[in-house]
Amino acid sequence: MGHLDVPQFLGLLVVMFASAKLLGALAQWIGQPAVLGELLAGVIRRFMAFAIRRCF
Repeated sequence: MGHLDVPQFLGLLVVMFASAKLLGALAQWIGQPAVLGELLAGVIRRFMAFAIRRCF
């Protein structure tokens, strides 16, 4: 895996934070703590990263 340029890194950081906030808000909406949704976002991102890495 090569290095990331600054714009790519910042873009990935925005995607990570946005997905955590989105799933945190969704968890609160269904009556669960926001941290549960944020953790779920991390698990989903990790699973997707492994799946993408396995394909290449």
